[in-house]
Amino acid sequence: MRGRHRRGAEAADGEASYAAFVEHRPDVLVLDFGMPMLDGLEVASRVLAEHPEQRILMLTRHAWPGTLRRAFKLGIRGFLGKHSSLELIAEAIAQVHAGGRRIDPAVSAQALI
Repeated sequence: MRGRHRRGAEAADGEASYAAFVEHRPDVLVLDFGMPMLDGLEVASRVLAEHPEQRILMLTRHAWPGTLRRAFKLGIRGFLGKHSSLELIAEAIAQVHAGGRRIDPAVSAQALI
């Protein structure tokens, strides 16, 4: 993680999430899909347009058809349900940080319905 562990930042909406990303430049950006102002995909799109190497993990309550496809086309590397345990989220962050992908099977199945 760039040589040291850092405490993350939190933001209440998409605009604040983007501003926090610019200020803190995390190794893995964890976004909520359903944020006010800009949703998670819009924030990810902005970030990846400027920093295509950025690793992003998305959290969501619901995945609509096409959501996962759009997310992976953008370059998002992980997709988990908000119901996921902290342990699972930590594992996914580590996997995404290492260059892997992580997709919650429940979210994947939901997106296919």
